[in-house]
Amino acid sequence: MSEVSASQKIVRCSGFDVDVLQDHELKSAKALSRRVAKTGPVEWVIVDHYGLDEDYERALRSSALHVGCFEDLESRRHAVDLMIGMTPDSKVDGTQYLEGTAYVALRRGFLDQRALNQNRHEDTPRIVIGFGAIDGCALSLRTLPVVLETFPDAMVDILIGEASPSREQLIQETEGCPRTALHVDHAAPESILSGALFAIGAGGVSALERCALGVPSVIAVVSQNQWRNVWEIVDYGAAISVEADDGYEAYLASALNQLTDSDLRLRMAERASSYCDGKGAARIADAMIKFVT
Repeated sequence: MSEVSASQKIVRCSGFDVDVLQDHELKSAKALSRRVAKTGPVEWVIVDHYGLDEDYERALRSSALHVGCFEDLESRRHAVDLMIGMTPDSKVDGTQYLEGTAYVALRRGFLDQRALNQNRHEDTPRIVIGFGAIDGCALSLRTLPVVLETFPDAMVDILIGEASPSREQLIQETEGCPRTALHVDHAAPESILSGALFAIGAGGVSALERCALGVPSVIAVVSQNQWRNVWEIVDYGAAISVEADDGYEAYLASALNQLTDSDLRLRMAERASSYCDGKGAARIADAMIKFVT
């Protein structure tokens, strides 16, 4: 794990130290616990990793007073004081559960952008395409021509990561097209999203980021663990969902045709903004503080 990730850069730029775990430390609960112990006695360790389960969490008890975790799967077992995200099939005595959009923790940039006046720029409409840094299903490439055809007067912003397999082809597709702008590893995607007519993307945390900014969504489900989140957002009236399969382009065209209705977009924007405010970090911190005071 020698490469410096974008998340590491963000944490360091925020004034915090980053200690990168080696692969062997992630394979051994005891090794991981020893590494944490080197930092000295700690009040809390928060785990956010699909490969670390209840055995690791129990081992961390020797070096931390309290252990918490983020979880978005119902089936995984944990041994923690605080679970944030998904309530499991069966609750464990002694664990506090923080579930729901009230505990969605977004970066400060999203909160600052949310506080600004957000106008849907109907005179110079913008549409954002963003399927994550990798976009392993190449949905950005499949989405772009459908958007350009359905909204011939709109500007289209595409958010992608440097490591995306689609990056080079997207560069080719957008070169010479004045209606498109490709943003690679943009430092502040919230500034691109804010004020957009709507966005098209995946159904994970990015869908909640769009809600916090009051941006309606067309959501393509690219992972099974996103379904519950997507169903709730769609049912609330903040998004339209489409299948990311062989018929994706046809499903997307149908959804985009619905979004030509400006009244529908306005209603969806209002619902999105009320669905999630992104201030979960403060509420999670309050819950953690109560354990140690």
